[in-house]
Amino acid sequence: MLLIDSSAVVRFYSKESGWESIRDYVDIANTIPLVLVEMSNALIRKVRNNGIDVDAAKELIRSYSVSVSLVNQDRYIVTAFEIAMKNSLSIYDSLFIAAAIGEGCDLVSCDERQLEVAESLGVRTIKC
Repeated sequence: MLLIDSSAVVRFYSKESGWESIRDYVDIANTIPLVLVEMSNALIRKVRNNGIDVDAAKELIRSYSVSVSLVNQDRYIVTAFEIAMKNSLSIYDSLFIAAAIGEGCDLVSCDERQLEVAESLGVRTIKC
């Protein structure tokens, strides 16, 4: 099983450099609800910078939110806090790692530091 983080989802849907490498994972990977918040925030920035039309951004959010399989992130928040504290990592990135550990998933991410910490904790990773 796979768990995909926000950096990969945003890269794919925003068609940022290297987005093609994520194509095989985005439709089959699970994720946590936080991804929808972070994806929406990234798309707000793109709309404000005229990188994408507001209606297109809303459709991307709608489309992904109904197609993705979401894992309950609430049960992993304490573990995420521990990972964040121990590794000087954000709680956001740590929550994806904690969920990957708890769900027994490989983590798909474009975030080098997050992948490094995940690997140090025994999580198999896929870098985009």
